[in-house]
Amino acid sequence: MDTGRGLCDHPRRAIHTQNITPKLRFDGRSDIDLAVRSIPAAEFYRAYAAATAVSPQFDLDLIDLDACPQPLREAILKEGRPL
Repeated sequence: MDTGRGLCDHPRRAIHTQNITPKLRFDGRSDIDLAVRSIPAAEFYRAYAAATAVSPQFDLDLIDLDACPQPLREAILKEGRPL
């Protein structure tokens, strides 16, 4: 099983953003929302593929903090949970 170690080749910051849009409960239909920074654009989709391989039963939303709109970035940094 791929452990996602490819995501850790360089220091990065990952933030769990699920609590920005609260849901009643995490279940089999839930997705995983992560925000990351400092992943070069050329490696972003490779990182996304590695992350989805870790837990293929859940959809993954991977947000690039360096490229997302400022209001979203501010909300993630304020409300998200660093991993």
